[in-house]
Amino acid sequence: MAARPVHQFLRHHLRVQDAPVIYSELNSSAGEVRVLKLSPADNFGAPINCNLVHIQLQSDPIEEYEALSYVWDEPLFIHSITLNGTPHRITKNLELALRYLRSARKERTLWVDALCINQRDLSERSKQAHLIKKIYSRSKVVLAWLPTLDSVATNDDLAWSSGNHLIVKESKSDVRIMGEAMELTRRICLHDYGTLVGMHATFLRASEEFDAHASRRAREPEPAHAESRYLPIGAPFLLNREQSELMRRLFIKPSFWRRLWIMQEMVVGHRLVLVAGYHELSWRFINLFLKDVYYSNAFYASPDDGYLTKLLNYVFATPLKIEHYRQIQERLPRRKGKQPTLLDVLTRFAESKASDPRDYVHGVLGLVNDKLRIHANYYDSAASLFTETALAIINSTNTLDLICQTAWRSRHDPDGALFGPVASHRTGGLPNWVPDFANSLGYENHEALLFGRNDIFAASEPSEHPFQIFHLKYLGVMATIIGTISRDVLKDKNDIMGKGLCSQETYPRDAAMKSWNAELRQWLTIAGLDLAKLERRELYVPTGETLVRALWRTLMTDCVAYPIRRTGKDKRPTMDRIFNGILSGNDSVNPEMGFWSEIEPPNHEMIRRNSRHWTFDVTKNGLFTMMQHAQPGDVIACVRGARVPLILRPRGKLDKRDVYTYVGTAYVHGFMDGEAQKRVEARRLKEKGVLLN
Repeated sequence: MAARPVHQFLRHHLRVQDAPVIYSELNSSAGEVRVLKLSPADNFGAPINCNLVHIQLQSDPIEEYEALSYVWDEPLFIHSITLNGTPHRITKNLELALRYLRSARKERTLWVDALCINQRDLSERSKQAHLIKKIYSRSKVVLAWLPTLDSVATNDDLAWSSGNHLIVKESKSDVRIMGEAMELTRRICLHDYGTLVGMHATFLRASEEFDAHASRRAREPEPAHAESRYLPIGAPFLLNREQSELMRRLFIKPSFWRRLWIMQEMVVGHRLVLVAGYHELSWRFINLFLKDVYYSNAFYASPDDGYLTKLLNYVFATPLKIEHYRQIQERLPRRKGKQPTLLDVLTRFAESKASDPRDYVHGVLGLVNDKLRIHANYYDSAASLFTETALAIINSTNTLDLICQTAWRSRHDPDGALFGPVASHRTGGLPNWVPDFANSLGYENHEALLFGRNDIFAASEPSEHPFQIFHLKYLGVMATIIGTISRDVLKDKNDIMGKGLCSQETYPRDAAMKSWNAELRQWLTIAGLDLAKLERRELYVPTGETLVRALWRTLMTDCVAYPIRRTGKDKRPTMDRIFNGILSGNDSVNPEMGFWSEIEPPNHEMIRRNSRHWTFDVTKNGLFTMMQHAQPGDVIACVRGARVPLILRPRGKLDKRDVYTYVGTAYVHGFMDGEAQKRVEARRLKEKGVLLN
């Protein structure tokens, strides 16, 4: 059985915990917070005793304290400490952190959210959440506690050094492994010559063993013998398997790196130290490594699949995000550079995790100056907070960019027809047009996005008026219906786009290619395309170009990749000839691949990309589209503020206005650059106010 989320467990735990009142009221107007006085002990296994005292963040000078950044881990409050003279239960990970951080002889002053905030009091939790940025930024040091895989060590395994530091006796415990990982990181960051020579030699050996494709992906080193006294300029370095595993244990495996709140806590802290057991690693070493771009890009982790992986993009992916925003925070007082918006920060940390869904918004508010009047409030539901946040972001830009190209699951399955990742659970009570900030789309699915937040398309202009919500859930928009879906895409098991190009890196060859072309022609007919009209060179009415040109531009969503950009007019005659050949069945130009061999890589890549996630359809009124998840009866509309057309599912009427469920986005050839609005002005189409649920 899956563990309950921490915020649900807390409600029950704090309700039934039978204990006297521990917390006295804070003076919020004075910026008052509590800090934890951790009593010393000369025995690692001794009971943990601590007391809470009040301090004012606005006072100067402020009492020094260290802020703990950590994960609550499993919501099992089974370890007991004494807090203000009263037994109090905490999680295993926090208990372990306090034992390791406890000094032998001196009292240590810490700020720990689980203990310094009265978790029973929703009002206090909301008020203290506003102070999180100030709490961590004013701390002497932020201690980033990395949980270890081992259970707590026994007292027999530990001892105090003469320097008053806890030490572990020689054993291959997880704590010691984390220490080795920190030492390796320190040597890499400091350009330790002996370490680099060994890693360069590993790269040279591996380059002879890996397949040719992997070798091409890595930068070829200058000739150098493994025992050379000097490293060549720009030499690449490869961590062996043991070293790679050490780095993964430090920067990937700990659940700490996936927690959303730690992003803000680590970004705003002036001094930052990673802590695992008794081992420490200053963030300044990581900063040195990351800011030396040429150096950091030369490191690779040992592969498991025959491909070299850059250490920077793999092991240091999360530290890189954190350091990026640390640099932004340093520039804020000088007002240099572009300030990140709330949408920027939400998107950047969309892959992070939080036990309380509301914290997907609350946890990043401290990283932006303009919070769009969003405030932490634990009385509100997640659905209410997400709806408020979505509306604020939308009105800050007068566009629907948030839902047109989103890092969260707003493409959904309103009628339960889908399965797998698209049908994942959404936050309860959430309107369908609101992105689920607690449910990231996942970077691997970003190819499925139509580029609705860039200047590639401009199907509609920004809204002239603020968007409004009606009846707490319906978004009022101005929409122009341009077409109706006729084919049931969800039930089409013969979709050649899905089972053809997406399953291979190149096009089918020889007999398979001819069979695939024949199947493509058959499937296009099923999708509503009259091939006879293509052969007669008939025109596509919305643009006045041939149907063949309109077809291939639609299959490519009129873009090439990468980077994604609109197709150029100079290439259109060549693509016309290629697709005329493919659709006519004349494949004699190239016996092996036919006309497919003439398609240039940028065009090829866009067709492959689209074939993974999109399908072609002809609407009832003859429009060529690329879409997802549509059903018969769904309409396609150009909506004020949306750069791309939207697929909407009719749901009746409310207050004399049509109600639709938002299904997803669509490419509609001939309606991607404001053509719908021109037709409205010419009274050839009608714009009306509708409600999205």
